[in-house]
Amino acid sequence: MTLTVTLDLPENLVQELENDAQKRHRSIADVLSELVVQNWQSVPKLPDNVEMELGAMSSLSDEALWLLARSTMSKDEQEQLAMLNQQAKERTLARKEEELLEKLLHQYDRTMIRRAQAASLLQKRGYDTGNPKVLQPQ
Repeated sequence: MTLTVTLDLPENLVQELENDAQKRHRSIADVLSELVVQNWQSVPKLPDNVEMELGAMSSLSDEALWLLARSTMSKDEQEQLAMLNQQAKERTLARKEEELLEKLLHQYDRTMIRRAQAASLLQKRGYDTGNPKVLQPQ
């Protein structure tokens, strides 16, 4: 089974793809297909519940996406995470400290994934998210 996909790519990338395809005596479609197949397995799979959450974000309003794109962990959690990271460099953490560090790292990862997805959706909706200042918490 094959799937035909239309992509909007930046002009400079299209030029690079054309050059690469020409050098290899292949079509751009073949080059892109090969890239996808080669790199697909290197992309880590997210847990199903995370995939579902990210997929559902496309139905959120722009305002909700801006809130998610600017979301952060609480100051207390950020300080705790920084402290535990520093302590882990200096000594072996106790079991409860390791568990708390793991929990905070997991929360940090989820926050960053949500932020990235929200920013990507906002960009697709026409907002300029290229300037990091627009994504800073307000």
